[in-house]
Amino acid sequence: MDLSGIAGKYDLIYSLGENCTPSIQLKRMNLRSYSGVFDWMISELEDISGVLENRFQGFMELPNLKAIGVDYAGGNFLVKDRKSRIISAHDFPQKQNHIFHLASYPEFRSRLDRRIYRTLHYLTYAKRLLFVRTNASYEEARELERVLNGLVNYDYRVLVINHSNADGIADLQWPLPRTCAVSCYSINPDCWDTLFKDVSLG
Repeated sequence: MDLSGIAGKYDLIYSLGENCTPSIQLKRMNLRSYSGVFDWMISELEDISGVLENRFQGFMELPNLKAIGVDYAGGNFLVKDRKSRIISAHDFPQKQNHIFHLASYPEFRSRLDRRIYRTLHYLTYAKRLLFVRTNASYEEARELERVLNGLVNYDYRVLVINHSNADGIADLQWPLPRTCAVSCYSINPDCWDTLFKDVSLG
C-alpha cells in the first residue's frame, strides 16, 4: 500500500511503539484519544505482534519483570518483561521503587489493565483503525498484518515510519495490502505533519 491508502477518518489511531515518539507526535497533532498499552515502552515489532496474538495473556506479570537500568532523564527505572522482551520506560519512578522491589506495581497493573481492556474493545468494535509504528522491517510488518487479520473485526491500516537522515519522505512501496511504509527524518515534526495531513479522527 502506498501513502495515499492511509488517508481518511479513523475511530482510533493507535501507537505500536518502538519508543515514545509515535505517542508524542500523535498527541501533538490531536490524533491520540488515550494512552495505549505500548505508548511508553521500548520494543521490537516482532515482540509486539507476539503480545497481540496472545491477547496480552501474561504480559508484564510481576514475576517476569526486572529493572535493567534507568531512563535517559534518570527519573524512572527501565523495567523489562523477560517473557515478551518489552521494556517499560516511564512507569516505575525511582522515588517509589527499588531495583529489587517494584513497589508501585499494583498501580501500574491497574493502569495497564485498563489500557488492555480498551485496546481489545477497539480491536473488536472499531470500524476503522490506524496503527502507527516507528522502525520495522518488511518481515516484521508482514507478520503484524497476519496477527491483526486475526484480531481486528473490521477495517484497519498500518503506517510504518522508518528513520532516515535523508530529506523528504520516501514511500517504500512494500507489497502489503494494509501497510504503508515510509522513511523520513522522523524526529522532525514536519515529517509527521506531512504524513498525517489527510488523516483525522471521527
